[in-house]
Amino acid sequence: MEYKDKIGFIGLGNMGKPMAKNLEQAGVPLYVYNRTPEKMNDFSVKSIPCNDIYSLVKECDIIFTMLTNDDAVHAVYETILSMDIAGKLFVDMSTISQDASKAISETTKLKGASFIDAPVAGSTQPAKDGTLIFMVGGDEADEKKVLPYLEIMGKEVKYMGANGQGCQCEIMY
Repeated sequence: MEYKDKIGFIGLGNMGKPMAKNLEQAGVPLYVYNRTPEKMNDFSVKSIPCNDIYSLVKECDIIFTMLTNDDAVHAVYETILSMDIAGKLFVDMSTISQDASKAISETTKLKGASFIDAPVAGSTQPAKDGTLIFMVGGDEADEKKVLPYLEIMGKEVKYMGANGQGCQCEIMY
């Protein structure tokens, strides 16, 4: 399959790194960023490591974030929201609160961008195997746009409804 979107991936920790590797191995045009630069070393052949969030967001159409908690997500999106992001689609796969997800969604929309929450059910081994389950909250057209990428990283994608609904359903898994 040929992928036309430039994909950004922020957060190459225990879950994010294998998820991004699955995208890379599928031939997705991938830009990566991690605040610890050494975590990007494995991505220097097929993907493009970025020195900062600004350069990644500037280059990419769809940006995935996989971060540790509400505070980390807020910190990254504070940087993102300082930029011109109109027309871009953000997909947060982190385990965060429904309130945090809704707040980020509302703010990105005010800046002309789209946002979906897509937390995962699964741990590091399913992340490596590409067998995660995604619960997606947000605009259904946006979910359809990212579906090919989510299907690379997971075995099942469940559309749950409006923004925040993915986060709400993730609690049940």
